[in-house]
Amino acid sequence: MNFDLLSTSPYPFLQSYKQLWCGGNKELLNKICITIVGSRKISSYGKQTILQFCKSATNYNIATVSGYVDGVDFEVFKNSLLNKIPTIICLGYGVNYFEEQKFLNYYNKYSTKTDFSDVLVVSQFEKSQNATRWTFPKRDGLLASIGKTALVVEAGEKSGTFYTVKQAIKEQKKVFAVPGSIFSSQSKGTNNLIKKGFYKTKAQIYTEPDDVFLYLKLNCKNGDKKSDGVVFTPTEGLVLKALTGNSHHFDDIVSQTKISPEKLSAILTKLELKEAIKFDGKGYFRIR
Repeated sequence: MNFDLLSTSPYPFLQSYKQLWCGGNKELLNKICITIVGSRKISSYGKQTILQFCKSATNYNIATVSGYVDGVDFEVFKNSLLNKIPTIICLGYGVNYFEEQKFLNYYNKYSTKTDFSDVLVVSQFEKSQNATRWTFPKRDGLLASIGKTALVVEAGEKSGTFYTVKQAIKEQKKVFAVPGSIFSSQSKGTNNLIKKGFYKTKAQIYTEPDDVFLYLKLNCKNGDKKSDGVVFTPTEGLVLKALTGNSHHFDDIVSQTKISPEKLSAILTKLELKEAIKFDGKGYFRIR
């Protein structure tokens, strides 16, 4: 794979980066890119989540973005190629340290292509820069810059994943977080993001791939629009009825509808994605 310096002038979202070495298909940067990040110690639950997302993503003209290390990153890379979804991987070191033969072994195993048209490898570092403790946080920022939105699959309480989250929020991009067991250390970080979400607009709960696709207003490859013809479930209708009038606080909605806080959080997220309601801040919601 040949690496060349990318001219960032056609890409306003990348112009803060002094240099980007790219190998593969640079045109993938013109797609709607979805960044998926998480722990290096991925669980079977995390693997299932990524597999489900990638299978659903085959209906859309998108590319995934990940960091190309063990765990969540590798599952995103693997399942994207297996499901014929173009993917962008960002390195935490210079391209001189890129293990091309190892990459080719993976690529030939998972991809049906042979010309790298479905993959782009990116490094923001000098070619001779080796991996260090400071290069990966910088790489995490690039992941956020490339993606239109970020999905956090699994993360510990002090995961490096939060460098991506911080940069995404700085760039005013929506962050989604996958809820997990309260007993799982790998879900403490994502659960904390969700817990803060409705009060500090840090993250929204992710319950299915359509949460992301609806938010991005993506059209299916067959021409159908997922965001058209919105239908509300009876429970969503109950919540909308409770929101009649002025803004209502989350706790008041719980009291009025008798819906558990956990379930209500998911319903409010769905209603936001359907553009039926608006979050006013500090726990208040209103009908748009």
